[in-house]
Amino acid sequence: MTAGWAWCYRMLMRVAWLARNQLVVKEDDAPPRLIESQFAQHARRKSAESAQRNAWKTQNTGALFMGMGARDASQLDVEVPAHLTGLTSQPTGELVYSLELRDVSGVFEVSRDAKDEKRLYHGAMGGLRDLARHPQATIAAGVTSNVRAGTSHVCLVGLDGEGVTVLTEGDAVERNPRWVPGLPRAVVYESAGVGRTPDGAFAGLGPSAIVQLDAKSGELETLAEEAGFDLCQPRVGADGALYFVRRPWVGEGKPPSLVDFLLGVLLIPLRLLQAIAGFFNFFSVRYSGKPLLGGRNARATEADIRRMMLWGNMAAAQQAALAQVTADELQALRAPSDWVLVRRRKGEGSDEVLARGVATWDLLTDGTVLFSDGVDISSRSVGGRVTKLASDTGVRALVGLPD
Repeated sequence: MTAGWAWCYRMLMRVAWLARNQLVVKEDDAPPRLIESQFAQHARRKSAESAQRNAWKTQNTGALFMGMGARDASQLDVEVPAHLTGLTSQPTGELVYSLELRDVSGVFEVSRDAKDEKRLYHGAMGGLRDLARHPQATIAAGVTSNVRAGTSHVCLVGLDGEGVTVLTEGDAVERNPRWVPGLPRAVVYESAGVGRTPDGAFAGLGPSAIVQLDAKSGELETLAEEAGFDLCQPRVGADGALYFVRRPWVGEGKPPSLVDFLLGVLLIPLRLLQAIAGFFNFFSVRYSGKPLLGGRNARATEADIRRMMLWGNMAAAQQAALAQVTADELQALRAPSDWVLVRRRKGEGSDEVLARGVATWDLLTDGTVLFSDGVDISSRSVGGRVTKLASDTGVRALVGLPD
């Protein structure tokens, strides 16, 4: 590709991403624009109208009659929490996103001019996320989560009213399913086993492996796994090459030494005091907006936000983290350099590193790679040329939109 054609391709690329619970689209060489969810706006409007109709219960003598004090009335929640959880596109270029509203989830299609929005699915399926539209059929792969059990499983979402079908089961956290070119029934996804305590409580996750599933037969095949590493966000190219993000597994640990054990025993009183102080500090931040113990160490704050935003925790946790950080902290928050995007060609044992510090990414049909470190959004051509497309803060999902 010549320099002139590369410039033209960059200017005509359409990209969408999720950042700070907002949906952003950049088309051609125009500046990025926010896309407001019409469904979320309608839900908030209905909630406000309902609050107005029932205002007599929370005001003056009405509040006393209902047994509510002035403080209770002022804390009534009339805002509908809406969390954007997935992003994909139609083969014809329309944007498709998933939204979670309290106990229900929905999938919606946005027209190219963002003036019209169509509801493709709406139901009481909690934790629906990580959408991937099938290139031919009117279905999307995704995952649905069980917050109480701490698990998530691959599912199919009918985009023509057929509902949701869960394909997998077991004590695992599965994420980021993508369709395999040339195999219309196959998806690849990441899967991590859930560790449990003797009483069944959630204890942690094992390393993520890459699994391929035949959606019709249910046959499973492990494509890649590495001890001590998470293999995440898999894609398969048109030539059969396997792409994925490799990052160190944070759950790995060694048995404590005798010195560490004795030191831990000596520090029990101090850690107990820290736990008590942290407990009251949480309530201070929650109800007054100010920490009881002063500001936090910047390195610790960055580590906590990175875990919540980039390691794929629940949407509510992401929003709780974002609400307590400044714009400068978000701008400085980038994926670590050891989060690398690699390509493993079919039949070859070695991996080729395509980019470092990758928080989220997408693979286009022509082999172009879109990737972001959480702040900068860039493209990598088949020839290896990297071009910066845009910047944002807290980027956690990315998709290229076909023209």
